Order: sequence, then C-alpha cells, then structure tokens
Amino acid sequence: MKNLITQKLVPYLIHSKPLNALLGAAGILAVFYGMLAKNNLVFIIGIVCIIGGYLLIRRRLKRNYSGR
Repeated sequence: MKNLITQKLVPYLIHSKPLNALLGAAGILAVFYGMLAKNNLVFIIGIVCIIGGYLLIRRRLKRNYSGR
C-alpha cells in the first residue's frame, strides 16, 4: 500500500494545479490573518505556504521551457 501511495499519489499531488492554488490561497489568507491578529506563527506558516506554492509553479515552468 505504501509503495502505491509513493508511486501514484505523491507525483499527482506535486503536479496538480489545485494544490498550487490551494497553497497560494491558504498562504495569502494565513499571512493576512497573521498580520491582523499579530500572530507570528500563523504569519510564518503563511509565508512558508506561499514559498512552497511558488517553488512548485517554478519547477513546472522550468520543466516546460527547458528545451527552448
């Protein structure tokens, strides 16, 4: 079962567009809430989510444009 998850589910999650959108939206909301409520932990988690979404999008763009 674990082998199936690592072979099928993990690559799907890395390449899925909804995950990128969810990471970005959750990150923006967390940063906004962290700034309003002066909650540093939520703010940092939001920054990490935004950076993670950016890196996933960047990896996809580099792969698509590497041959040109």
